[in-house]
Amino acid sequence: MSDLFKTREKVEKGAEWRGNITISIDDEQQNLCVRQLRDTEFWEVMSLVDTDELEELQDSLPEEKMEDFRELRDSEELTDEEQSRLDSLQDELEDGEVNMFEIISSDTFKGIQKAAKYGVEPDNDDKREALIEFGDKIEEQYGRTTQEEAAKYINNQVIHPMIDRATGFASFSIGIKCLTESIGDTGNLEN
Repeated sequence: MSDLFKTREKVEKGAEWRGNITISIDDEQQNLCVRQLRDTEFWEVMSLVDTDELEELQDSLPEEKMEDFRELRDSEELTDEEQSRLDSLQDELEDGEVNMFEIISSDTFKGIQKAAKYGVEPDNDDKREALIEFGDKIEEQYGRTTQEEAAKYINNQVIHPMIDRATGFASFSIGIKCLTESIGDTGNLEN
Protein backbone atom coordinates (compact mmCIF):
# COMPACT_ATOMS: atom_id res chain seq x y z
CA MET A 1 0.00 0.00 0.00
CA SER A 2 1.27 3.47 -0.82
CA ASP A 3 1.53 6.41 1.57
CA LEU A 4 -1.09 8.40 -0.31
CA PHE A 5 -3.33 9.20 2.66
CA LYS A 6 -0.41 9.92 4.97
CA THR A 7 1.09 12.23 2.34
CA ARG A 8 -2.23 14.00 1.87
CA GLU A 9 -2.50 14.54 5.64
CA LYS A 10 0.98 16.09 5.78
CA VAL A 11 0.25 18.36 2.82
CA GLU A 12 -3.00 19.52 4.42
CA LYS A 13 -1.29 20.22 7.74
CA GLY A 14 1.33 22.30 5.94
CA ALA A 15 -1.39 24.26 4.15
CA GLU A 16 -3.23 24.87 7.43
CA TRP A 17 -0.12 26.00 9.34
CA ARG A 18 -0.20 29.60 10.55
CA GLY A 19 2.55 31.54 12.24
CA ASN A 20 3.31 35.10 13.27
CA ILE A 21 5.93 37.56 12.17
CA THR A 22 6.90 40.81 13.81
CA ILE A 23 7.97 43.86 11.85
CA SER A 24 8.94 47.30 13.01
CA ILE A 25 7.07 50.29 11.59
CA ASP A 26 7.70 53.74 13.04
CA ASP A 27 9.51 52.22 16.02
CA GLU A 28 6.47 50.07 16.87
CA GLN A 29 6.37 46.30 16.69
CA GLN A 30 3.55 45.00 14.50
CA ASN A 31 2.47 41.34 14.52
CA LEU A 32 1.04 39.74 11.41
CA CYS A 33 -0.39 36.28 10.82
CA VAL A 34 1.31 34.43 7.95
CA ARG A 35 1.03 31.12 6.16
CA GLN A 36 3.38 29.13 3.97
CA LEU A 37 3.24 29.88 0.28
CA ARG A 38 1.56 27.21 -1.82
CA ASP A 39 3.80 25.49 -4.38
CA THR A 40 2.41 27.50 -7.32
CA GLU A 41 2.74 30.76 -5.36
CA PHE A 42 6.29 29.87 -4.32
CA TRP A 43 7.17 29.08 -7.95
CA GLU A 44 5.70 32.39 -9.10
CA VAL A 45 7.63 34.33 -6.45
CA MET A 46 10.90 32.54 -7.04
CA SER A 47 10.64 33.01 -10.81
CA LEU A 48 11.02 36.74 -10.09
CA VAL A 49 13.56 36.59 -7.26
CA ASP A 50 17.28 36.49 -7.98
CA THR A 51 18.70 34.53 -5.05
CA ASP A 52 22.20 35.81 -5.82
CA GLU A 53 20.94 39.34 -5.15
CA LEU A 54 19.47 38.26 -1.80
CA GLU A 55 22.75 36.59 -0.86
CA GLU A 56 24.67 39.73 -1.81
CA LEU A 57 22.28 41.82 0.28
CA GLN A 58 22.71 39.52 3.28
CA ASP A 59 26.50 39.52 2.86
CA SER A 60 26.53 43.32 2.84
CA LEU A 61 24.89 43.48 6.28
CA PRO A 62 27.17 43.60 9.36
CA GLU A 63 27.50 39.95 10.46
CA GLU A 64 27.85 40.57 14.21
CA LYS A 65 24.72 42.70 14.32
CA MET A 66 22.86 40.15 12.18
CA GLU A 67 23.75 37.35 14.60
CA ASP A 68 22.55 39.40 17.59
CA PHE A 69 19.40 40.35 15.70
CA ARG A 70 18.56 36.73 14.72
CA GLU A 71 19.19 35.49 18.25
CA LEU A 72 16.91 38.12 19.81
CA ARG A 73 14.26 37.83 17.09
CA ASP A 74 14.03 34.06 17.54
CA SER A 75 13.75 34.24 21.34
CA GLU A 76 10.39 33.25 22.77
CA GLU A 77 10.39 35.89 25.52
CA LEU A 78 12.44 39.05 25.81
CA THR A 79 13.16 41.29 28.75
CA ASP A 80 12.50 45.00 28.28
CA GLU A 81 16.23 45.53 27.78
CA GLU A 82 16.42 42.75 25.15
CA GLN A 83 13.36 44.11 23.35
CA SER A 84 14.95 47.55 23.29
CA ARG A 85 18.15 46.03 21.86
CA LEU A 86 16.13 44.15 19.21
CA ASP A 87 14.30 47.34 18.21
CA SER A 88 17.58 49.23 18.03
CA LEU A 89 19.24 46.53 15.92
CA GLN A 90 16.27 46.37 13.57
CA ASP A 91 16.36 50.13 13.09
CA GLU A 92 20.12 50.04 12.48
CA LEU A 93 19.80 47.25 9.95
CA GLU A 94 16.88 48.87 8.15
CA ASP A 95 18.50 52.31 8.11
CA GLY A 96 22.01 50.98 7.51
CA GLU A 97 24.49 52.06 4.93
CA VAL A 98 23.49 49.26 2.54
CA ASN A 99 22.02 50.68 -0.65
CA MET A 100 19.36 48.18 -1.68
CA PHE A 101 18.97 49.90 -5.05
CA GLU A 102 22.50 48.86 -5.95
CA ILE A 103 21.88 45.22 -5.03
CA ILE A 104 18.21 44.35 -5.55
CA SER A 105 16.61 44.44 -9.00
CA SER A 106 13.05 45.55 -9.60
CA ASP A 107 12.01 41.96 -10.41
CA THR A 108 13.44 40.64 -7.14
CA PHE A 109 11.70 43.41 -5.22
CA LYS A 110 8.39 42.63 -6.95
CA GLY A 111 8.84 38.93 -6.18
CA ILE A 112 9.39 39.67 -2.49
CA GLN A 113 6.31 41.93 -2.48
CA LYS A 114 4.30 39.13 -4.07
CA ALA A 115 5.46 36.81 -1.27
CA ALA A 116 4.07 39.36 1.22
CA LYS A 117 0.71 39.47 -0.57
CA TYR A 118 0.46 35.70 -0.59
CA GLY A 119 1.86 35.04 2.87
CA VAL A 120 0.10 37.60 5.08
CA GLU A 121 -3.30 36.34 6.11
CA PRO A 122 -6.08 37.57 8.37
CA ASP A 123 -6.45 35.71 11.63
CA ASN A 124 -9.83 34.86 13.17
CA ASP A 125 -9.99 38.15 15.08
CA ASP A 126 -9.37 40.08 11.85
CA LYS A 127 -12.18 38.18 10.13
CA ARG A 128 -14.60 38.84 12.99
CA GLU A 129 -13.73 42.53 12.97
CA ALA A 130 -14.25 42.70 9.20
CA LEU A 131 -17.64 41.01 9.49
CA ILE A 132 -18.69 43.55 12.13
CA GLU A 133 -17.27 46.63 10.39
CA PHE A 134 -17.80 45.72 6.73
CA GLY A 135 -20.51 43.04 6.76
CA ASP A 136 -22.69 44.95 4.28
CA LYS A 137 -19.81 45.42 1.83
CA ILE A 138 -18.75 41.78 2.19
CA GLU A 139 -22.28 40.54 1.47
CA GLU A 140 -22.62 42.95 -1.45
CA GLN A 141 -19.33 41.80 -2.99
CA TYR A 142 -19.44 38.09 -2.24
CA GLY A 143 -23.12 37.30 -1.65
CA ARG A 144 -22.58 35.97 1.88
CA THR A 145 -21.00 36.99 5.18
CA THR A 146 -18.93 34.01 6.27
CA GLN A 147 -15.39 33.80 7.58
CA GLU A 148 -14.27 32.72 4.10
CA GLU A 149 -15.77 35.79 2.43
CA ALA A 150 -14.37 38.01 5.19
CA ALA A 151 -10.90 36.60 4.43
CA LYS A 152 -11.34 37.35 0.71
CA TYR A 153 -12.46 40.87 1.51
CA ILE A 154 -9.52 41.49 3.84
CA ASN A 155 -7.05 40.15 1.29
CA ASN A 156 -8.45 42.31 -1.51
CA GLN A 157 -9.31 45.46 0.44
CA VAL A 158 -6.71 45.54 3.22
CA ILE A 159 -3.66 43.30 2.74
CA HIS A 160 -2.94 43.79 -0.97
CA PRO A 161 -3.40 47.58 -0.86
CA MET A 162 -1.33 47.74 2.35
CA ILE A 163 1.56 45.97 0.59
CA ASP A 164 1.20 48.13 -2.53
CA ARG A 165 1.14 51.37 -0.52
CA ALA A 166 3.84 50.48 2.01
CA THR A 167 6.69 52.89 2.62
CA GLY A 168 10.13 52.49 4.17
CA PHE A 169 10.50 49.07 2.54
CA ALA A 170 7.95 47.57 4.95
CA SER A 171 6.57 45.42 2.10
CA PHE A 172 10.07 44.05 1.47
CA SER A 173 10.56 43.26 5.15
CA ILE A 174 7.17 41.51 5.31
CA GLY A 175 7.84 39.59 2.09
CA ILE A 176 11.26 38.38 3.23
CA LYS A 177 9.76 37.09 6.47
CA CYS A 178 6.92 35.34 4.58
CA LEU A 179 9.42 33.76 2.22
CA THR A 180 11.59 32.68 5.16
CA GLU A 181 8.58 31.01 6.80
CA SER A 182 7.81 29.17 3.56
CA ILE A 183 11.29 27.75 3.12
CA GLY A 184 12.06 27.39 6.83
CA ASP A 185 11.52 24.40 9.06
CA THR A 186 8.84 25.74 11.39
CA GLY A 187 5.71 24.84 9.45
CA ASN A 188 7.34 22.05 7.50
CA LEU A 189 8.83 20.04 10.37
CA GLU A 190 5.65 20.14 12.41
CA ASN A 191 3.92 18.02 9.77
